Amino acid sequence: MRTKALGIDPDASGGVCALVDVASERVTTKRFPITDEGMSQLVKWISRQGELIVAIEGRNGQSDPFERALRKAAIVFYSFTAHAVAKFRSAMLGQNKNNQKDAEAVARYALTLETQGLLERSRRVWFVDEELQTLTRLYAVKRRENTREISRLWKILHKVCGDLYLAFRGRHPDYRFHSSLLQQRGVVRLLAEQPDVSSWHLMSEKELMGILGGSSRERAETVVELQRLSASLAPLRPSHTVMVQTTAATLLTLSESLDRMKSGLDELTQENLSVCRLRRHAGIGVLTAATIIAEIIDIRRFPSNNHLASYAGLARREYKTGRSTTEIAPVLYNHRLKNAFFSAAKNFILYNPDSHLSAYYRMLVARGMSITEAYKRVARALVRVFYRELTELVTDSAKTNGRNSERKSEDGMATGTDRQAQVASSNIPPSTEDHTPTQRQTEPEAKHIAKAIVAMISETENRRKRNVENFT
Repeated sequence: MRTKALGIDPDASGGVCALVDVASERVTTKRFPITDEGMSQLVKWISRQGELIVAIEGRNGQSDPFERALRKAAIVFYSFTAHAVAKFRSAMLGQNKNNQKDAEAVARYALTLETQGLLERSRRVWFVDEELQTLTRLYAVKRRENTREISRLWKILHKVCGDLYLAFRGRHPDYRFHSSLLQQRGVVRLLAEQPDVSSWHLMSEKELMGILGGSSRERAETVVELQRLSASLAPLRPSHTVMVQTTAATLLTLSESLDRMKSGLDELTQENLSVCRLRRHAGIGVLTAATIIAEIIDIRRFPSNNHLASYAGLARREYKTGRSTTEIAPVLYNHRLKNAFFSAAKNFILYNPDSHLSAYYRMLVARGMSITEAYKRVARALVRVFYRELTELVTDSAKTNGRNSERKSEDGMATGTDRQAQVASSNIPPSTEDHTPTQRQTEPEAKHIAKAIVAMISETENRRKRNVENFT
């Protein structure tokens, strides 16, 4: 049983660390900034203390620098919620809140949990891929902004000129545009550089082709139609010109940013086995696969696909009131993950028309189910598929690592780096079969609980009979 614990109370600029030694009844408090030098000093200080428990108040957020430093140094640590630490401090220590007392409370709480055999439940074994998650979430935000700017530009064109609006929509009877022009990057660039549409017919075809980009036959036909349209329009008012130019420039910047982020995701996920596994399915691109993996974090967090479906908002929860029992849609779930599974379902059906899931979707729609609900059913089925594939991937990886470690031990080639990796593996989650959020009971415990339940039911039935006899 360990008698020393280090509690960390992080804040925006650093954190207070309290080293509690129960044997000597000493408490040593130090503060470390979140600079590289500060984190290096913290790791060195911990390494000099010998065997101890390292615990942090909170997870992610302000504790991120400390977590990264501890993981890099292969130091096992535990995380507690601020609420749990506050309850322990007020109930056991009776102290008011400050950084030093919080850090001490974190350390003493860890020691208390270890004496009760409950500390392992708080070990940090799931870590967010911050780079992947941040990039996918930023892409989703910018894509929503891009959609808003497109809608705003359509509204402006509608106010500026009805002929211009209908022509750009591809719905004007006098002009032959193959599709909505605002979907073409070159047309948006033309609006940003030359917002007065009435002056386009004064430009040469070569100038227009240079702005639109490319020299295809379809692009040449678009240039001719744009010049013909421009000649029939009156000059725009200065205020309209400013609105068109500003919105088009913003839209162009957002589109280029989205392209850069997508290229960054492609490069980032080239060696990500989980993303590559999902991308094997036709229709599942890098954005959808990366978002799903970034929001799942680690598939071993979920004991079954039902838990993953509930986390993604694709399962219904039981609702009881009085004698009635029903199922209702969940309220608390990961909205980003649900949207990613919906996108996966739509694209999977589009690119796999002969699959059984596509046939399942068509059958549901033919029976009268709404398209949205049918997509939800397909998304729920994809949860099962992805959960199975990701679990198999983790299992295969664990077997490969096990064979490699056995080979190293047989050869007697364990170096300092290997030993450090073995220590770091204590922060790596065990296999799905060995780890679940709820501890599994042994067979004797299960029999004992079953007997207790039978006895409880029997006692309840006897009490009910006595009540009936007394009433009669």
